[in-house]
Amino acid sequence: MRLQAKTSLSRLLFAALLLGAAFASQAATKDPDELTPTQEAQLKKLFAQVDSRMDAALSVDPKQRAVMESELKALAAMPDGKARLEAGRAYRQRHAAYYGAALKRAGVDLAAVARQLQQVLPGHTFQVTADHMILGQFGETKAQGSVPPPATASTRNLPLSRSASGNCGGPSNRWIAQTGDSMRVESRAVLVAVCTQQGELASDFDLTQASAASLAVRHQAEVSVEVFGLVGIAMGRARAGVTGASINNSLSTSAVAPLLWYANRDSSGTVDIAGAQAVGTNGRVVFRTYASTSGLGNSGSVSVARLSGIRARLTTTP
Repeated sequence: MRLQAKTSLSRLLFAALLLGAAFASQAATKDPDELTPTQEAQLKKLFAQVDSRMDAALSVDPKQRAVMESELKALAAMPDGKARLEAGRAYRQRHAAYYGAALKRAGVDLAAVARQLQQVLPGHTFQVTADHMILGQFGETKAQGSVPPPATASTRNLPLSRSASGNCGGPSNRWIAQTGDSMRVESRAVLVAVCTQQGELASDFDLTQASAASLAVRHQAEVSVEVFGLVGIAMGRARAGVTGASINNSLSTSAVAPLLWYANRDSSGTVDIAGAQAVGTNGRVVFRTYASTSGLGNSGSVSVARLSGIRARLTTTP
């Protein structure tokens, strides 16, 4: 029964990715880290293999499996916050030895799984922790370009327009919050098997009459992921950052938890960078938040990406 349920779940997880629909009046542009149909198929195959092996290995001891299922379900039902993170760490510590033995019994090498994930998701890097989590980052970039020397110049703050899209269902303000200088998106595997959300604050500017220009941006970025492998392997990803003609900077995190396991990761940082802009054309700067989770409804898995204190300042020389 469990294997049959997992097969149906895997189909739901990856079919849901194809059903994303914009819920805002203006949809955000496609995120470069959004999964392609080929990647979906490759992940589906990989996850199904891991799930099948772990299901058999964990079924050797029905009592221990029942204990872990009950504890993980209770953990997923806890409110977000420090208490749940601490409870999750305690869960891993309590069951680490048994779970390590189950992985060996199943013939599942998490390091090999991490390498396969990197092959499916170019630009991602994954590592395995001592307590059986697969953690990683993706889309990490740094500032590029340089600032032109001071001259007879004018500086102005750029106005930012809002856009958002996702497939998590419900009203947009349930999953995304945007203001003039902050933005937060949340992907929670509750309403659909796979939930992907993204938000943008963007500005277009005219540099056709400028002889030199530079763009300075500043923001505080925070990303966090929690995943619960209640029914099968679960993955969460989150990224927050900015892109422009010569400015690219993002903060990202990702986590993978096999069946009956819990994984979490978070990161934060302040960005204050500037870059020269090409003149004689139009420019664009985009602050983007992206969050994605895969898991069964009510699993509790959640990814959050947040930018605050956003500022974009353009300096131009006639």
